[in-house]
This record gives sequence, C-alpha cells and structure tokens, in this order.
Amino acid sequence: MLRPVRPLGLTPWPLFRPLWVKRFKSLGWAGRSLTAPFTATARIPQAESSSATEERVRRALLYVPGSDESKVKKSLGSTADCVVYDLEDSVAANRKGAARELVYDALKLGREDGPELAVRINAVGSGLEFDDLNVILQSKRLQTILIPKVESAKDIDFVAKLIDVVSPTSTRGTLRLIASIESALAVVNLREIATASPRVDALLFAAEDFCADMGLHRTPGKSELLYGRSAVATAAHAFGLQAIDLVSVPTTWAATAGIPGC
Repeated sequence: MLRPVRPLGLTPWPLFRPLWVKRFKSLGWAGRSLTAPFTATARIPQAESSSATEERVRRALLYVPGSDESKVKKSLGSTADCVVYDLEDSVAANRKGAARELVYDALKLGREDGPELAVRINAVGSGLEFDDLNVILQSKRLQTILIPKVESAKDIDFVAKLIDVVSPTSTRGTLRLIASIESALAVVNLREIATASPRVDALLFAAEDFCADMGLHRTPGKSELLYGRSAVATAAHAFGLQAIDLVSVPTTWAATAGIPGC
C-alpha cells in the first residue's frame, strides 16, 4: 500500500483555479481537455515581457520522479545544470495530486545558487496539464517547463498563454519552455513548434517515445534514430535553440525488459 506523501515542512499548495479561470476562458481555451545536449549553449530567445537574456547551460538534465519524496529531497543538493521534476510518466495516476504538492514544496526550497529548476508537466490534451500548471506556476522559483509530446504550435501556445495569466509578474518574463519531440508528427512540425513562442528555449528529442510512435526496431548502432535526431538538431540550430538528446535505452537492456521492437 502506498503511504501518503508528507509535505517538505511547508504548507500544502492551495487551490488557485477560481482566482483566474474566468480570465483564462476569455482567451478562447474554454472546454479544451486539457543527457547531453547537441549544443551546450545557444541563443536564448527573449520572452516578450522579459529583460533577461542570459544563456542557460544544460549539459545534463537530472530527472526526478515528482511522487518520490526521498528522491525529491535528495535533488535539493544536486549540482546538475538542470533538475527536472517529473509529473508525467514516472508518476502513477493515483499519485498525481500528491506529486504536484511535493514538487511545489521542492521548488520553494530550491537554492538561489542552485541548478535550474524545471517541471515536466503532463501532455497538453491529457486532461492533467491544466491542474499541473495551475499549481506549479504559482512558484516564483520555477524557471522552465518541459512540455512532453508536443506535436504542434497549439501545444506551446496553450502553455504560454497560461503562463501569461497565472504566473507571478515578478518571474513571468523569465519562464522558458522546452518542447519534447516524441512522434513523427512532431518532427514534421518542427518549424512551427520552434517558432511558436519566444519562450521556447530548446527542443528535446525523446528517442524511445519516437521509436514507439514509428514502430521502429531498435538496433545497437541506433541508425533508426539518425533522421529524428538530425531533424531536431537542424531545426534547433536554424532557430537559435538548444538541441537536447534524451537518454535512449541500451538495446541489450531493452530486450531483457521486453520492450517491443528490441
């Protein structure tokens, strides 16, 4: 039996939705269901309301399951360039609410001189992303949102508009977005994704999800990833973004674990 998550010594996150949901509906979104980089640094596009132009180095991204209290606590002392608290794949459906609370508290405890703090939300259209953003955008320590399964500019636009409505004015201009490229459709739409918002900071290639979408057979040489990786790296360079290569599972381990196509 899963034990309940204890907050990290902070008050539980409040229910913010009633304060702004009417404003958000007026934007036309009502009813919508809601690791090493190829280049170490890149030109960071400036958000419309931001005066920040500094580059963010992301040589490694540390993924932390948002529902695992011990790992979240340990991450507070990490020296990685970027810590990504995950609310998506690593969190069971019945733990989503607890994970949001735990991640919100962790963001509050982030060090001023510590790593970049990011959160991977659930995919736009999953029905979970609205509550994810409703909570994490209240944090003044949140620096980046990683959007999984991005397939068009609409996915970026949804998150960018919500940032403009919900996030604190003091940090609104500096919030950046990383778009995760995980499907054939996303690769075809790389141009519109990369230019969807000045907040878009990087394109991340998710190899395993891309292979699953394409039905690709995984090989030790990873030649099946060449086109997807090349397309992401090329688009990122063309539009002045970072290109990040998400970890791909070794074929020997994947075959042992019974992953299809290995």
